[in-house]
Amino acid sequence: MGKVCYTATKVPDMYIFDVLVGDDTLSVGNLVVAETLDAVISGNFSVYTPEKPATAKLGKVMCMVLGGGSFEQMTDGRRPEGNPDYGTAGYDYTTGQIAPVVLLTEGLRLFISDGACSAAPAVGKFLEAVNGSYVPTIANARTSGTTTALKVLAKHNMLAGGLYGGQFEVGSFVQVQQNNLDGLTNVAPTKAQIEAVLTGVISTHTHA
Repeated sequence: MGKVCYTATKVPDMYIFDVLVGDDTLSVGNLVVAETLDAVISGNFSVYTPEKPATAKLGKVMCMVLGGGSFEQMTDGRRPEGNPDYGTAGYDYTTGQIAPVVLLTEGLRLFISDGACSAAPAVGKFLEAVNGSYVPTIANARTSGTTTALKVLAKHNMLAGGLYGGQFEVGSFVQVQQNNLDGLTNVAPTKAQIEAVLTGVISTHTHA
């Protein structure tokens, strides 16, 4: 199964930014914590260092690695336009490469293929970050202490097209739910509560 992830709703530019891939390869659909500007790039003010989800970080607002048809990495490193190959490592970002991520804010909807998840999630299940893994993992219900989750709204067959003709990538439309934000325990906080808590996170990514 291939790896596809793209936003299904309009997203303000301030929610999408870049991370510099370190020693760990990042795949489309991976979950990362991105709160620290990369110190390697001289004069950097916009590229962040991705961190693997860990127990101490599960209360953070997660980011998800984007991708989905705009490139196919060739053996020489180029990513030309053309027919994408969803079934290879061409959708992995390796050391030194820049990967686009989206901040998973309340209400955001995305499409993520089953191949980018721990398994194929059913409608009504959740995808969450877990300790020591970048891969979104299926949960039957929200996990206490874990801030970001994606609720599976519907299954969808995405036409792969190109050389793959009538083949499809099976995946899910999901919606972000936030919980336990700075002590908030309700599964669906109000818009005002979310905006108040995220102000610092968004400010970090736009004014750091």
